Amino acid sequence: MANKTEKLQKQVASNYKDAMEAATVAAAYAEENAKLRAFAQEIMEAWPAGRLYGCEIQDIALKHSLLIPEARYAPCAESCNCAKYANPNDWGDGVVCYRETALLLGAKL
Repeated sequence: MANKTEKLQKQVASNYKDAMEAATVAAAYAEENAKLRAFAQEIMEAWPAGRLYGCEIQDIALKHSLLIPEARYAPCAESCNCAKYANPNDWGDGVVCYRETALLLGAKL
């Protein structure tokens, strides 16, 4: 009887652990969904009559955690977008590059 009770307790503990992990993942997805929804709603505030410029979209993406600013002291790659816009003399002081976050890239939680 004790062996059966022990097995049941282990199973309950395992199920509880699985449920807590699932709840954590669900909460993270809910948080991502809220950020994406807030971003979309703010973008759509300009519709249908207005228009948004790239810098405005960038600011909204920053606000909703789709982009994150990062100081760079050299181009990150040959195709670095920041290198296209930065003055070559600015790299010594650092150039703010905006990197896509996991939320925008669709990285798994």
